[in-house]
Amino acid sequence: MNEGAKQFCERYFARLYGARDLSVIDELREPDAGAKGLAANGAYRELCARVLATFDPIEMKIDRVVESGDEAMLFMRFCATTRDGKRVEMRGSSYVRIAGAKLRDSDNVWDIAGLFASLGEPIDAITTVADAIERVATRHGAK
Repeated sequence: MNEGAKQFCERYFARLYGARDLSVIDELREPDAGAKGLAANGAYRELCARVLATFDPIEMKIDRVVESGDEAMLFMRFCATTRDGKRVEMRGSSYVRIAGAKLRDSDNVWDIAGLFASLGEPIDAITTVADAIERVATRHGAK
């Protein structure tokens, strides 16, 4: 891999969240790339579209990376503002595998409780990041 995982992911997140460009999903992810821990039934694109509709601006900050060959563990922070002006932060981590200059695998763990705590909202039984984003979108004015 010529480009390190951190640089690859920073470029990916800059296009997806900074430039709000969903086409990066097709360009830089393998069609069957996993997204475990984010959305059920492979609904990654729909989740990303809902995130873009719910938050503006969005920044994905990579705090630390542990790399080995084409695999890496990233420790990140999702920082954003809801459409009704509430600032959120959610910490998470992701194991990624990059092959052939594309994201091949992704296994994610995100602090959904931290997301709701940053909004001052009660934490209840939310099962996926997609469920959490939908609740925030509904309550905080997604487009």
